[in-house]
Amino acid sequence: MKSVNDHPRRILTVAAGLLLSVGVLLSHRFLPNQASDLAIQAIRSLHGPGFGVVAILVLLLVRNGNHRAVAYLKAAAFATVLAGLSEAAQIPGPRNAQFRDLLIDALGIVAFLGTVAVFDRSFRDALGNGQRVLLAAVSISALLATLLPTLWLSYALVHRGQSLPQILRFDAVWERAYSSGNTDRLMVIPAPAEWPVTQGNVAQLVSAGRWGIMLRVYPHPDWSGYAAVSFVAATVGETSTRIAVGIRDIRQSERSAEARYMAGFDVSREPTRYRIMFEELRSASAEREFDIEHVHNLVISDWAAESGVEILVGDFRLER
Repeated sequence: MKSVNDHPRRILTVAAGLLLSVGVLLSHRFLPNQASDLAIQAIRSLHGPGFGVVAILVLLLVRNGNHRAVAYLKAAAFATVLAGLSEAAQIPGPRNAQFRDLLIDALGIVAFLGTVAVFDRSFRDALGNGQRVLLAAVSISALLATLLPTLWLSYALVHRGQSLPQILRFDAVWERAYSSGNTDRLMVIPAPAEWPVTQGNVAQLVSAGRWGIMLRVYPHPDWSGYAAVSFVAATVGETSTRIAVGIRDIRQSERSAEARYMAGFDVSREPTRYRIMFEELRSASAEREFDIEHVHNLVISDWAAESGVEILVGDFRLER
């Protein structure tokens, strides 16, 4: 026999579900304006954990009056459908809809609901010993796969900000979250004895031809309060080479263009510090002034875009 409280409870459950859905859909239409590349990566990594939390919230709403297994299935189904709608909601907005995100969402849903089920005695008691072990192994593995990217990117995001005025030294593992070479993974070697800065490692960059790109760095975006950015570089062989250093800012809106700066430096066998003064950086773009508070990336490439050119770089820093 149904309780007199069933009807109000159902109304509250439906209302809470609708509010949750609207909140999730609106969050997928939003992306912070002029966010750094690393911050955007961290936000996008929340797909799995986010829908895992949604699934648990739905489970809390529907668990009363439903068999345990049915409640888990309803929670998983609701979160999965909402994940699909959220991807569709991104199509006209600033974020990109991707099928890969749906797979990540599904992994997060399985991870969070499975982990709750492992500690849910009434659900666990209905399983055999082998099923409990399998549930725990799958759920915890999925939970680690879901949470580790967010934890890693968040860790790198915090340390990148704390390391200012240092931008990149190639001594810390977390720096790899926002720096890459022409094959994504940088070749890092011990700093030579004649290196003018005390640091453990330097990067050995190799040009792959075409655009000649050797290094991409997505630094902390706010360079205000500083007067220059500098780095140390030297060639690997005896022959000197010319490199191009490009810096771009983050577009102010979808309709605006990014401001760009490009400079050339002649690099020799002797390690030398090269500087870019912000006075010339601010006036580099013809369209608008370079936004020194929202720097997007710094790229080093071979000036002639030849393949096989090698240089050593290190100690990227901001100077007052």
